[in-house]
Amino acid sequence: MASNKKDQIKTDGIHGRYGRFRDSRNQNDKDKHQVPFLVRTHWKHGQITLDDFNKNQTQEILLYLFLSSKLRDIVDQLKYQLDGVYRRDIVFKVSNVYLDQHGVQKKKDLGTVHSVKSGKDESSDLKDHGFKIGDILMVEIETKNQNKQPISQIAKE
Repeated sequence: MASNKKDQIKTDGIHGRYGRFRDSRNQNDKDKHQVPFLVRTHWKHGQITLDDFNKNQTQEILLYLFLSSKLRDIVDQLKYQLDGVYRRDIVFKVSNVYLDQHGVQKKKDLGTVHSVKSGKDESSDLKDHGFKIGDILMVEIETKNQNKQPISQIAKE
């Protein structure tokens, strides 16, 4: 351990050993030179259309992400921030909303991530799908089993 306070700051990072900001030695090599950016993420129980998005009929959450963030990381952050989406039968459909060359909003499906099970889409990152800083994410939250109680009654909106 370090002998004085100045040496302790150098060895433990900015805010201590278990602090909020860790030393750069603990990060992945590909994330060392990237900075996180704020992504507007709109979510809704059920299907989302661009009309719902334009009429502000969705909930919005702000997430800090990297371009190398996987779809599973995005879903895990949403599950952490939203109440009632820890059920085992929930499916998250992630889409990207962007402006095309003519200034028209377009929606591109990025993939589907199951709440618990692993799948083929969850290992792809935002950069693979052509996500750019300034784009908006839309997440549709659906249940696979229709006989159970709807998510909208469980989640606190």
